[in-house]
Amino acid sequence: MTKFTAQLQATVMSQPKSIVRQFRILLFPEQNAGKYYRLVFGRLLFWMMIFLLATYLFALSKHFIDNWAVIKEKQLEKTQYAWNYLYQHQNKQGKKKMEEAWEKGSIVKALRQHTFMISTHKDLQDNTIH
Repeated sequence: MTKFTAQLQATVMSQPKSIVRQFRILLFPEQNAGKYYRLVFGRLLFWMMIFLLATYLFALSKHFIDNWAVIKEKQLEKTQYAWNYLYQHQNKQGKKKMEEAWEKGSIVKALRQHTFMISTHKDLQDNTIH
């Protein structure tokens, strides 16, 4: 029996064999491919969803900021129109009070801005290395 198996093996080895050349790009191994598909595509889909969500939130915030600027500009126009309308329809005493309020408001705004600039400048000086 061993002689027959050896002869059979020699016959098979002596026969010409067909050589098949394959050029393949394997993204995943041939064994346990399912595990690798789940791992890679699970993470890929997760990060794609995170990226899409971040892109959507960025576009939404940009739209919100643009709309907010337009709304503030319209509010300022309405306020200026109302102030001018009231000023034109006041008597001398009313105009004088409105001018005082305007100056007081301008002074308060200037003081706030000046105080902010001083505190910012002071903070910058405190943070410098001597």
